[in-house]
Amino acid sequence: MPRTKKLFPHTPDWVSLPGDTLLEIIEFKGITQKELAERTGVTPKHINQIVKGIAPIMPDMAIRLERVTGTSAKFWNTLEANFQIRKAQVKAKKKLLENREILKIPAVLELIKRGEVPFYEDESDQIEAVLGFYGVGSVKKLKERWKIPQQVALRHSTKFKSDPIALATWIRLGEKKAESMQCQPFDKSRFRAVLEEIRKLTTQSPKEFTEKMQQLCASAGVALVFVKEFEGATVYGATKWLTPKKAIILLNLRGKKNDQFWFSFFHEAAHVLFDGTQALFINAGQDGNEKNEHEKKADQFACEILIPSKNNAVLKNLKSHQDVTDFARKIGIAPGIVVGRLQRDGIVPYSYLNKLKATYSWC
Repeated sequence: MPRTKKLFPHTPDWVSLPGDTLLEIIEFKGITQKELAERTGVTPKHINQIVKGIAPIMPDMAIRLERVTGTSAKFWNTLEANFQIRKAQVKAKKKLLENREILKIPAVLELIKRGEVPFYEDESDQIEAVLGFYGVGSVKKLKERWKIPQQVALRHSTKFKSDPIALATWIRLGEKKAESMQCQPFDKSRFRAVLEEIRKLTTQSPKEFTEKMQQLCASAGVALVFVKEFEGATVYGATKWLTPKKAIILLNLRGKKNDQFWFSFFHEAAHVLFDGTQALFINAGQDGNEKNEHEKKADQFACEILIPSKNNAVLKNLKSHQDVTDFARKIGIAPGIVVGRLQRDGIVPYSYLNKLKATYSWC
């Protein structure tokens, strides 16, 4: 896809010394460096160091220069501050180029391809844009941030396998989208009621239910975000809190079948309802978790809200397409969800009844 070249405000790889301006002014006034030193009460060496950019113009010196040259202390202070900022920018630019290897990382390349990070021809500008996307001030902090989701996931399951950078990037995309979403303050009771309303949407298409789901969740303080999966990020969903009053449920289309999508949503909703506001939960699917207590509870909640346990005896007798369709209509959910439950419970093989599952995709 074509990429638009963008530029940061120009930061040259050279800086103008305040001392150059000082020389121009005193030469215009016919004052030598030696005379300036005498009149300001400092040594000629100190004046020479200011001229060469070795010594900064401190506020006290700026006041003295105002008295001698007639140019305001504010001017000298501003000149010195701008010089120090530009000098730091030039140094930072060179330092960034020592880490140009991050621009070859697949997840970073994917961000640029998707347009989530603008494309820059200058490598240091490109790295600046990447740091800005992740909201960190250095490459060191970026690498630390990349490790966090993987560390969280591994605490849940030693079997968890995922590219840590792809995973962290997918979650960061969700955070950024959630930050811009307007939500009411989190209300646990309201969210629990909202979930019952959302369950009724399972028979609709993504085009019909996506916006409704997001609006309902937002009304209870939950930002529901859909982010296309990243290669290597082998997860179905994640939950975290932006603030104590705003939670995120992050979903992708990994699996792409409606039974897995809805199970993942209600699994993540359980983490919002029952787990603390400081935790990050990552759902690698039923085969990826070693079922700690949090995950077991989330799985049980998803199962119960989709197909209440009072129907367990009925489930065991569902064998045909018609059986499943009639039962799904009776309890008000999509037939594919019933099929997924039958397969997971071992009532029918995973190869059976799959035509009743819907395949989801988002543009």
